[in-house]
Order: sequence, then C-alpha cells, then structure tokens
Amino acid sequence: MAHELTIRADGKVEMAFRAGTDFPWHFAETQPQQVAANASIEEWVQAAGMEWTVEPAPVQFEANGTLHTFDDRYVLHRSDTIAPLGVVSGDYCILQPAEVIEFFADLVQTVDMTLDTAGTMFGGRRFWALAKIGESCIIDNRDPIKGYLLLTSSADGLRATEARFTSVRVVCNNTLTMSDRKDSEGQIKIAHRSEWNADEVKRRLGVAPRTFEAFMTNMRKLADFRLTDDRARAQVKKVLGEEAPDAKDSKTFVRVMDLFRGLATGADAPGFAGTAWGLLNGLTEVVDHGGRAKSDSHRLANALMGTGERLKSRFRDQLLELVA
Repeated sequence: MAHELTIRADGKVEMAFRAGTDFPWHFAETQPQQVAANASIEEWVQAAGMEWTVEPAPVQFEANGTLHTFDDRYVLHRSDTIAPLGVVSGDYCILQPAEVIEFFADLVQTVDMTLDTAGTMFGGRRFWALAKIGESCIIDNRDPIKGYLLLTSSADGLRATEARFTSVRVVCNNTLTMSDRKDSEGQIKIAHRSEWNADEVKRRLGVAPRTFEAFMTNMRKLADFRLTDDRARAQVKKVLGEEAPDAKDSKTFVRVMDLFRGLATGADAPGFAGTAWGLLNGLTEVVDHGGRAKSDSHRLANALMGTGERLKSRFRDQLLELVA
C-alpha cells in the first residue's frame, strides 16, 4: 500500500511524536519515532527525519544531441537522496524542513507550547510540525478540546507555507481549524515568492490565547443551539452540495446523520446530542476517521491540509452563521 508519510529506503518513517501524545491517527503499517517529552529541537529534527535540505539545480534538457539549460527554471531536490521534489522559477524562496520545527524553538520556552508531532509527506514534498497551545472544555470536563498551532510548508512549487490554529476534540480526536478564513490573525499564508520571516509570522500569531478563547466561545454557542432532524439534514445537504430535490443521499450524508443521531464517539457528552456542535462533529468524524482513504497517512493529509480540512471549515462557518 502506498503511504503519504515519507518512508526511507532503510524503513525509517519521517515522522516523530512526543511520548504521551494521543495522536489522532494510528499507523498500523508504519512506526513513527517517539521522542522524549523534554527532547531538544535538534533531537526533534533528527527523529522526524527532517535534517536533509531542499536544494535547487538548473533544469536541463536534451535536444538534437545537445544538452540545453532552461533559463530561470530549477528542480528542487533532496540533499540526501537527490530525489526531485518540484520545478520552480528563480524567485522561489526555499523554506527548509528543519526550519519548520525550529520555528517553535522559542515558542516552546516563551509561550508554553509543547511540540507534539512533526514529519514529511509525499517523499518530502510537504512537511509540518504541530504544537499544543492549551486546553479547555465545551461544557464540562467530559468534552475537552486541545488547541494547537500547525505550521506546514512544501517543496513542490505548488503550495504556500501556512501557519494556523487548529483544535482536537479529545474524546474522538476530531480536528478542526480554529480561525475563520477571513481571520488573518488565526491563519497566515506566505507565498514562496516572499522571504520566510519567522519573527514576523510569530508577531502576527501573537494572539494564540485569544484565538483559542474565541474558538471555544463559538463552539459553546453551537453546543447551546438545538436542531431538529429535518434542519440538521438541510444543513448537511447544503455543505455537501446535495440540495437538489432529486439528489440521492450520499454515503457521507447518511453517515453524518447517523453520527448526529447518536452513533458518534462522545455523543453522550453534555451539549452534544441534537445540537449544532454534535452535527459539526458528525462531519469531522467522517472526514478524520471514517472517510475513504488509501491509508491512515492519506487521511491525515486530507484532514489537516486537504479537501477534508476545507470541508470541515466550511461547515463550521455555515453553522456559526446559523446560530448567530
């Protein structure tokens, strides 16, 4: 089975997690490295397999028996295996894998963050690190939410570097982006045409506690808002684009509604059953754990960085508009 987590020729998985972390995905066929709770940034870089660098080389091609150079085009490749990662122009600014982890070095000390996971995907084309920033509860301690800061970048020439706050519902490990798409404080994208400035990103993200508090306030509003079954159906149909009168119920729709009606993990928590919070978690559980995926690592990529993450965020915004 193909894995999106990068696996080296010697079998090492380019991913590490902190000892004691309840990571949302269980990799049955891969074994990421476990690091001590007090591991240094250097130890994290080595354990996550992110010590290699992204290097540029001129694009060349052969025509009529002669080797030619394609001006202002470069192949980005790994320094260790020389494996190609992407083709970019000369103004592309490279962010190294180790820099993604090093971004958190002083935050771990000054903002009391805790590095939880880091790694690469797709042979090194994408890499990320995730750090915990706090914990709170929806109504009582039976439904705790952990807040995180996620930093992702790439070397494929296609995706920007992104820093954003995300959350994990502990009882079911559902993940959800905290910030509204319009909230530049809670979600920052940096195109690779711009030089990476870690200090500037940290300055703009200096509202971590405020972002987490605002998120929790909104989620509690969802927990206080009750929905009839028909109204819940309408909301799910809308976000899935199945509103046409003759639209057939998709498997995703049926599963989300089943979870909303009581089959979801943690459905017995206060403020869950029959509420907008419960409906939101029905969808997030399907995306994070129950959706179709070639592997657990593919599911992780989809839930944190792909179409699944965008669907969850869109549904969150839709339900917040409903309860406003």
